[in-house]
This record gives sequence, C-alpha cells and structure tokens, in this order.
Amino acid sequence: MRRTWLWLPVILWAAVILSASNDGFSASESAGWLERLFGHSMPHWLNVAIRKTGHVVVYGILAALAWRAERRVAIAMAVAALVAIADEYSQGLTATRTGSPWDVVLDLLGAAIAVAWLRRLSGAPGSQPGESSGGTTPG
Repeated sequence: MRRTWLWLPVILWAAVILSASNDGFSASESAGWLERLFGHSMPHWLNVAIRKTGHVVVYGILAALAWRAERRVAIAMAVAALVAIADEYSQGLTATRTGSPWDVVLDLLGAAIAVAWLRRLSGAPGSQPGESSGGTTPG
C-alpha cells in the first residue's frame, strides 16, 4: 500500500504536465503572461529561454518523484521519457503548438540532472566521483 502512495504524486504531476499540452500553453500565450507579469512585452528570446527552462524543471520534478517512489534510475528516466513523448505527441495534435524531439531531449536532461543529484544526496553506490557501482574506489 505504501508503494501505491509513493506513485500517486508521480501520476498527479504527469497529469499536470500532460494537461498543459494544449493551445492555452502556447508560446504566444506565455508571451502574454510575461507581458502581464512584467508590465511590458518581453523579447522573444526571453520567452523561449523561460519556456525551455520550464521543460528542464518540470521533468526534473517528475523524475525526482519517480525516484522517490522506486529509487531506480531506469524507472525514473523511463517515466520521464514516456510522459515527454506523450506530451510532445499531444502538442502536435493542437492547432497552435508543435511537438519537438528537442523538447524531449530537454525533458530528459532535466530528469537526468534531478536523478543524478538525488543519487548523490542519497549516497547511492556509484554516485560519488571515483566510486564504481560496487561502492569501492579504485586503488
């Protein structure tokens, strides 16, 4: 039962990500949000930078939640990959968005950073510099 509860945040966060695959989260919409937030229009490059940073952050959170549930790199990365592919595919079906394999790469980069950081914090074998997966240092 505990394992089920650990996966609930993963499922909910994936649902949040996938719910943003619609036209309401297009580049033109986010530009409008930034304009309202800052009181003036922002350069296009800044909108792009914020959106791409968002990919890294939200998929880092997803992978961290999956790592918390299972503590296996392959599982955390697989969850991130599946959601990223579904997200980009879904975006390709909308009127104002396109799915991009480069965004999947960004998503997986965010997931990998989060999992590497969590492995290092947890002291998992092979997570420290100079440490093999068996937990011993070469010498």
